[in-house]
Amino acid sequence: GHLVFRGLRLFGSDFTVDHVAVRTNQDAAIHLVNAHEVEVAECRFESVGGYGVWLHLDARDNVIRGNEMVDGGAGGVLVTGARFSYLSAADLHTADPAVQELAPGGNVILGNHIHHGGVIRAYCSGVHLDSRPLSRAQARGNYVGFNHLHDLPRNGIFAFRNQGGNLFEANHIHDVIQRTN
Repeated sequence: GHLVFRGLRLFGSDFTVDHVAVRTNQDAAIHLVNAHEVEVAECRFESVGGYGVWLHLDARDNVIRGNEMVDGGAGGVLVTGARFSYLSAADLHTADPAVQELAPGGNVILGNHIHHGGVIRAYCSGVHLDSRPLSRAQARGNYVGFNHLHDLPRNGIFAFRNQGGNLFEANHIHDVIQRTN
């Protein structure tokens, strides 16, 4: 923990064509798996192939703050557990049985400016919180607040299946749900 990425400019990364779940692009400029207490602050993500930041599995108590994410191949911040859908076993991203009940929690996504995304994959969100296992449905969630989300093809914020325990407040969302795959 206690790793900080501050003031970086990340741009021009590639993207993959095939993904475990068709509806969720799994590319990211910064991919934090089981990471604790990492801060990504005041960075600029420009023309990256997928999401700016991806929090996966037991990613806890991380802070994604004050970043600008613009012209992304997908959205801004992606938050996922082992499965992208608890309706089907087909969308399994991480097969290890030991991680099936994990989901990111306690993360802070604060004051980011996420806009003009979905350049490659229109099915994306400014902040995308994907499926959590039923056992984690009311567990400590994530904080998403004071973000400015606009000019996105799909959702400003998307929270799918078993997402109790999250707090969403004072996000400014406009010019979204404009197109999709």
